[in-house]
Amino acid sequence: MNGKLQAIRPAILALVLLTIGNRLGLGQSAPGVTDKMIVIGSCSALEGPSHALGTEQIKGAQAYFELINDEGGIAGRKLKLVAYDDSYDPAKTETCFKRLQSQNVLSWDFLWARRRQ
Repeated sequence: MNGKLQAIRPAILALVLLTIGNRLGLGQSAPGVTDKMIVIGSCSALEGPSHALGTEQIKGAQAYFELINDEGGIAGRKLKLVAYDDSYDPAKTETCFKRLQSQNVLSWDFLWARRRQ
C-alpha cells in the first residue's frame, strides 16, 4: 500500500471504532458490523444531473475498500460498500438513509459531497 493510503487507513479505522466502540462497550451490537465484516452504506447521486460525481465517489470508495480488504481489513473485518441512489435530492437522501437503517447497515456520509439546504 502506498504512503498516502497508509496515512488514510488509521483515519478510517478511527471512524469505525468511534462509531461502533460505544455500542460494543455497552454490549450492544453496531449496525452493519459482524465478526467478519463491516457493511458501510452510502446515499449518492448515481442518477440524474450529478450522477458523474456520485458514481466516481462510489468507484473510489470501492477501490479503497478493496485495498483495505487486501491488507486484511480493519481489525480482521472486511469492508463492504452498499450504495443507493439519492439523485442529489435531500428528500431522496432521507429515504435512502432510512433504507440503510432498515437493512442494519452502518451508514456514513463521510466522504460524499452534499449541498446545504
